[in-house]
Amino acid sequence: MNKHQLTFLLLLLQLPTIIQALGGYTPNEVQLWSVIPYAVAAVCTVIVAIISDRMKLRGVIMLFTLPLAIIGYAVIANIDKSHAKVKYGMTMLMATGMYASVPCVLGKQNTPTTRKWSFQI
Repeated sequence: MNKHQLTFLLLLLQLPTIIQALGGYTPNEVQLWSVIPYAVAAVCTVIVAIISDRMKLRGVIMLFTLPLAIIGYAVIANIDKSHAKVKYGMTMLMATGMYASVPCVLGKQNTPTTRKWSFQI
């Protein structure tokens, strides 16, 4: 397992535990609440992809998205267990930072034609 897979796996495994700490949710509701950080990340990923494509600045944009994930992980690692709402908010930063950097990484690879580029993504 490489380091990129580990960051995605940590988010996947932490999220239900953080939502359960909020209290009062059934297992089905916990699963529904775990969708929200990924939905926020999906919208931000599309926005970042459009911006980086129009500006032709993939590396610079990636430098602005990855610190979001770093901040999210740092806050979750250093905050008390009683602050579940803050941890849940930080999972949105983690997901946004990790997933929004993916189009920038993929776009930096050279592909000669648009057909090959569409299969790359």
